[in-house]
Amino acid sequence: MSNSLNMSLTTELRRFVDMRANDNDVYLTPSEYINIYSVQYQIQCHCRASRRGCSSGITGLCGPIDQLA
Repeated sequence: MSNSLNMSLTTELRRFVDMRANDNDVYLTPSEYINIYSVQYQIQCHCRASRRGCSSGITGLCGPIDQLA
């Protein structure tokens, strides 16, 4: 499985990602922003699943928590 992902964004979404990537040098590239945002979303998925008391059901959607980052 490849570690890269090509994706198409709307013009508006691309502008937003570019703006976030250039925001006070927090993110070096648009790819870094998307990667970090995706990891944060994955963590949120696991947190919601834990609060519901069902950790196994979310694994297929988000992947095992020990594989984050």
